[in-house]
Amino acid sequence: MLLGGDENDDSSVRVQCHRHDALDALSLVVEAVEEEHTAAAAAMPTAHRVFGRDKVRLINSGEGRHTVAFSAGGISSRRSEHVQFVLATARLQWLRAAHRNLHPEQCESLFSRRLFAMLTRYDTVASARGAGNQAAVPPDVYLALERSIGVEEGERGSSSAAIECYSSPLNHRQASWPGGGGADTMPLFGTAFPDVDAPFGGVGRFEDLASGDLRVWPPCGHRLLLLNPPFGPRQMLRLASTLTELLQREATAPRRRTTALVVVPSLAERGEHAPHLDAFQTSPFTVAAMRLPAGEHYFLAGLAHQRTRPRALSKPHRHESAIYLLSSCPESAASTSGAVMEAVHAAFRPPL
Repeated sequence: MLLGGDENDDSSVRVQCHRHDALDALSLVVEAVEEEHTAAAAAMPTAHRVFGRDKVRLINSGEGRHTVAFSAGGISSRRSEHVQFVLATARLQWLRAAHRNLHPEQCESLFSRRLFAMLTRYDTVASARGAGNQAAVPPDVYLALERSIGVEEGERGSSSAAIECYSSPLNHRQASWPGGGGADTMPLFGTAFPDVDAPFGGVGRFEDLASGDLRVWPPCGHRLLLLNPPFGPRQMLRLASTLTELLQREATAPRRRTTALVVVPSLAERGEHAPHLDAFQTSPFTVAAMRLPAGEHYFLAGLAHQRTRPRALSKPHRHESAIYLLSSCPESAASTSGAVMEAVHAAFRPPL
């Protein structure tokens, strides 16, 4: 049986729980599965565990793809490669540029080992069946948010660059960051696995960002957050609470403001009560909201990091999405919120 599944699919656990009024039980199951994934991921190799004569090879497979292969004992024979992953060459270049910007003094072999460790982690947690876990907000949405707030091209590493709070090295800013410019222009992102994601710009979990434990911004300026969390009801409700607490603290911070763009499912097609929508709608920091109808906006595909054809990188979203704009200074943000939401709406439209 499937934890997710289409609302018309009788094999879906969600459908069965909905019929028997047991969606709370499903939320507990989802959380338990996520805990299992985290525990399994913790047991997987990190870069420093790939050692000795073992070797990671990057093989040009042609047609815009590379194979990342682990070879036991440093032997170059293909028969010794017992673990390998496929990665689009464009994404490989993105990851190499990100690693070089953050670690300019470190060698290519260390990059390869860190790349392999990161790919192993995500294959363990999601693999192809969990590709939806890697579906991402389109890169144009980042640019629309930054530009409508006032960030000019080439300033994405400033205090006003948008940080996506739920992301990974495989889907963050697909094809929208040219690289170069050093660590100060590196697009940072929140991640569930900082041990393997940090070499590529991951700065840790959103909960740690929100608590102030992670110092990734300058002490003053305009902070932009883009939040597209896992779609579990409990996780989304927890996000609403955590974000409200963050904005309450930011409201009293001198010479600083924070703007957050939240993208969550409305769950309207399932006829379910959505407490997370109530929480965002009634927040004193919400300055604008809108709905994006099913089929009229798009996300990057979960396996976009493996794909090379532009048409295969994205797909229309089958469900309605709810978008909320929140600010630590809601009074001053209200005057520009309409322009921001209009730009974001346009950026979500499916490409021609």
